[in-house]
Amino acid sequence: MAKFTTRLLDSHPLAPRAKSNLVILNYADVLTKPYLAELLLTEVQVYDVQVAIKGKYGPVFVGKTWLGKYDEKGEFTASDPNNTKPLSG
Repeated sequence: MAKFTTRLLDSHPLAPRAKSNLVILNYADVLTKPYLAELLLTEVQVYDVQVAIKGKYGPVFVGKTWLGKYDEKGEFTASDPNNTKPLSG
């Protein structure tokens, strides 16, 4: 399991048409232990944006993943903001 930081936002530039709260997952500092998944995330850097959709038993989060790079401050820049990768589930 990789370490990530979450933030709840009303809007985000990568999802300008979202009509409910967005949750972003920032993987700028992923390492907790030398797990394979964490080591991969240091090489292939991603950023997830998820939106809550009303479900039968509570919210369901649907999202997209962007490929790109994190800077020294933990800010993410998508390599191609229009090219998203669907979250595997």
